[in-house]
Parts: sequence; structure tokens; C-alpha cells
Amino acid sequence: VLFISEFSRQRFQARFAVSPVVRSAVVHHSLDPADYTSDTAGSAPVKPYWLIIGNALDHKFVGPTLDLVTRAFPGKRLIAIGDRALRRVPHVTQLESGPTDEARMQATYASAEIVVFPSFYEGFGLPIVNALAYGRTVVARDSALVREIGGAYRGPGRLVVNESETDLIERLTRPEHNRPVLEIPLARDGGSP
Repeated sequence: VLFISEFSRQRFQARFAVSPVVRSAVVHHSLDPADYTSDTAGSAPVKPYWLIIGNALDHKFVGPTLDLVTRAFPGKRLIAIGDRALRRVPHVTQLESGPTDEARMQATYASAEIVVFPSFYEGFGLPIVNALAYGRTVVARDSALVREIGGAYRGPGRLVVNESETDLIERLTRPEHNRPVLEIPLARDGGSP
């Protein structure tokens, strides 16, 4: 049995009895930044913004996170992928998860100042790797999976975790005011994951 993360393997084995004769292994999706980036020149928005990404499923927590961030940073330009609420304030652009074409998605990742990934539960977290590949700062909800991906990823970007909504606002405030923020170490160029 192959799993896309050690986190997924542990969740599976905690829920299902597996015979000792069944072998399992972890095979991550690609963690090579070149597999996630594309030439986005000319298609990137010109005004700075933060990207909040997920989909409309409850565990992705995009809508509540968007509500929180718009209250904490009134006037901050935001792009939200996966929020299905009625039209929001003018400085929030909402894109649908799924139907948005790949070129627009890549341009959106590539040009974001900060990418917020508020999901409570993932098997792998492709948006994290996609945003890191463009050298973005990613703020993600802390989990064993996020730390696993950070420990295996070799490439540009910064990975910051938050544990609560209050913590998220703190993590977003610090870079906004050019203050340092604690980062999760990435594998970068050396060693094995």
C-alpha cells in the first residue's frame, strides 16, 4: 500500500487493521519546485495581495479565515480561492476552486505576497508546495503533515505555521511590519528528508 505522506499512512493505520504481511511505503507527490512553476509573465495582477486558498469544504476553513483576515486587515487586497459566500467587500476577489484555469492559478500563486492555507486536515497539501515553489511565504495551520512537507521540500519560499486564529493574525502582522517570524525549517539543498 502506497501513501502520499507519512501523516496519511499513520491516519490509515490508526483506523484500519493491516496484516503484518502487507507492506506499505510513503511516496510523496513531487517536491521539485520546477514541477509546480510556469511562466506567468504578463498574467500576474499588478497590485499586491494575499492569497487565501482551499475550497468550499468545511475543513478547508476558507470562508471563516477570510472573515477573520478582512476584519483584522481592513482594506488589505485579498484573493480567496474556494470561498462561496455572497460577494464580499471590493478589495476581495473570489475565485472558484476547480474551474479557475491553470494559467490564472499559477499567476495567482506567483504574485501573492503571502499565501494562507487554513485547512484543518490534508493528505499532502499541494497548495503549500505550489506556493513555496514560487518563493512565497506560506502561512499554514500547524500539523504533522505541514512539518513533514517542510522537512522534505527542497526549494525557495518560507513556511510559517499558526495554531489558532489569533496566532494567524500575529503571523500575518509580523511580515506586514517587516518584523521577523518563526519559520519551519525546509530541507533546502542538503540531506535526506
